[in-house]
Amino acid sequence: MEKVLGAGHPLKYKGYTFFLQNLDQTFRLRVENNPLTLNARNNEELLIPGIGPGLGLPVRFSTFKRGTIEKPDGSVEQITPHTRMKLSGKDNSGEDLGRISPGESILINGTRLTLVEVVERARLGYRYDPGYALLIKWGGVLLLATMALRLFAPWQTAAYRVDCSGPIVRLHLHIASRGLFANSGRLYKKIESIMTANDIRPIPIPGGRLK
Repeated sequence: MEKVLGAGHPLKYKGYTFFLQNLDQTFRLRVENNPLTLNARNNEELLIPGIGPGLGLPVRFSTFKRGTIEKPDGSVEQITPHTRMKLSGKDNSGEDLGRISPGESILINGTRLTLVEVVERARLGYRYDPGYALLIKWGGVLLLATMALRLFAPWQTAAYRVDCSGPIVRLHLHIASRGLFANSGRLYKKIESIMTANDIRPIPIPGGRLK
């Protein structure tokens, strides 16, 4: 399985969620033909010796950009990989020194600076949710069980009205049944049996009168 991770686009697999925490970018800069390179991370100050007054020229690299961008009209444009160099330090106003791509050079105060390469390292995080795996595993079983109960189990709804307008109180009862094993007639008899259990009825006595 292969998936591209990005900000707001995590990967979920068997209860694990993998997400991108941050992206570390390291810029390797060569001054003139010096075989040694200066390394700096994005948005961190780098002091370039031999340029400007004092100990050197303080600069910063912006976030390295690459990939594609989608325009409002739906077209897709390929981004040329690049970053921007800006002045840093308390005495500077963040002046933009220019755009630079890997393998390209830029002149600052007569000194040639070459961006050798950009090293990117992704830092991933993850969390585990066992409930997600159980839901995937048993969700189908629970769904089938619910459908089976709905189809076979008896479901009955009763509506009633008590009529006291005459000398005899009447109960009007309607039962709606669903399910293959539903039996509204059995329920009618059960209700009738409960309601007439304490009725007083005449009992015949042999050789005598009804009492």
